[in-house]
Formats: sequence, C-alpha cells, structure tokens
Amino acid sequence: MLNDEQAAIETFRQYLPIFNALGDSVRQQIMFLLADYQRLSVVELANKVALSRPAVSHHLKILREAKLIEAEHNGAKIYYTPIFQTPLIMSRDFVNALEKIAKRRKNA
Repeated sequence: MLNDEQAAIETFRQYLPIFNALGDSVRQQIMFLLADYQRLSVVELANKVALSRPAVSHHLKILREAKLIEAEHNGAKIYYTPIFQTPLIMSRDFVNALEKIAKRRKNA
C-alpha cells in the first residue's frame, strides 16, 4: 500500500469515533439542536427529540467521547454545547488525505 493511502486509512481510523458518533440520526439531531440553541440541558434535549432522559444521556456520552460536545455545570444542571472545531479539523484532514491520493492517481 502506498504512503498516501496508508495515511488516509490512518486518518480515517483516527476519526472513526466521530464518524460513528455522527452516523446516528438522533445524534445528528442533537448536534443540530445544539448548533441552533448553543446550549441545552438533558431535559431540554429530551423534550426536543422526544426520547427519555437516559436515552439522550447515552447519546450525549457518545458525542462527548468523540469530542463533539462539552458539558458545562451550572448549579445542579449540566448544559451541553457543540464543539465545531473537532468535525472541521477531521473533515479537512480526511479531505487532504484523499486529495493526495487523487492527485497521485491523476498524475500516474
């Protein structure tokens, strides 16, 4: 395997948790809600996505582990906010890796 292809595979593997996290429609909905509202609690998110609080908490845990959201404690409540840098960096890295492969194949 060529170096560019190996680099693309390694980049994909590095960002696999993000791809997996964003591959679920509920988590996508949560991310769009957080983008619109900037910060929401579990209760607010559960009301908006029509799921139980434990179900929403499970999805939030996956998004946090993928570094797509962060939690902010405000008294007894926890509010979640999106982190847009993570998917932006991942997208750029992955596209750059694929562009190197495409360029090499075009010049071959």
